[in-house]
Amino acid sequence: MTKKTESGRKGRVYAGIIGLVLAANILLSAMIVFINYPTEAHRATARQLDVVSMSVFSENGSDFSQIMESEEYKKLTSSSEANYTNIATIYTLVFNLLASIAIIGAVYYYLRKHRIANKVVGATVLLVSLGQLLTIVFTPFATAWYFGSQMPGIGSFAFMLFIGIFVAPLIVAVIAKIFDWQYGRMHSFAIN
Repeated sequence: MTKKTESGRKGRVYAGIIGLVLAANILLSAMIVFINYPTEAHRATARQLDVVSMSVFSENGSDFSQIMESEEYKKLTSSSEANYTNIATIYTLVFNLLASIAIIGAVYYYLRKHRIANKVVGATVLLVSLGQLLTIVFTPFATAWYFGSQMPGIGSFAFMLFIGIFVAPLIVAVIAKIFDWQYGRMHSFAIN
């Protein structure tokens, strides 16, 4: 009976951690979109740039270098909205990186402190990666709704899933291993 309640408790804790990681990532994603595109003028400029950039893939597609040399593209990229978005993107990406590292650290230390998992690094990678993967699945819908634009194509979505399934867990594993190394250094002692 004890074994069953223990595994049920672990399952609830794992589900709660995935939910919290998902909520934190959705909040970060929404914050980035709202900060980078605060007004309708910013969103309109982004939509126009998207239309111009996507003309490469049209039936009479032109070379991207021709698009970059066009007056319309130069006007859009030199607008104050585009400049603001470019600068805001840099700051929000740095903040998102730091927040993501903090999320990984919080999950690692929670699992370690409460002795919930035997392999804390592996459990951290699994839980954080699942929360991030769910965010990758939901975010394009919300972004398309906010911009009033079409959904990304299947190629873009497949690339995002590839990043979420293969690349992101590797990065999470490296960061979790660094936290594990730091934890080992802090909680070990030397015998002379």
